[in-house]
Amino acid sequence: MKDIQVQLPVWNVVALFKRYHLTFFIIFITGILCGVVLLVNNVVVNPPASTTVNQSSNSSTQSTLSLMQSLHSSDELTTPPQLPTGKNNPFSSE
Repeated sequence: MKDIQVQLPVWNVVALFKRYHLTFFIIFITGILCGVVLLVNNVVVNPPASTTVNQSSNSSTQSTLSLMQSLHSSDELTTPPQLPTGKNNPFSSE
């Protein structure tokens, strides 16, 4: 009698994956990257709807704002710090 080998459909799928595994991997990675780009684009184009400030943190916000307003801008000239007598500034041009 002859031995007849019956191929299961599972083996056809396994053979398909063995042959085209790199192609499937590249398609999978490309799909993930496209999804990430679309999600990031959605975040950039549509900012969150709620931009209100919580009123419970109002005192800390006001103190932070007053500290920020007391800072000077980079184009304003400031007086150099006064060093104690006997000390010299190694970074000055004098």
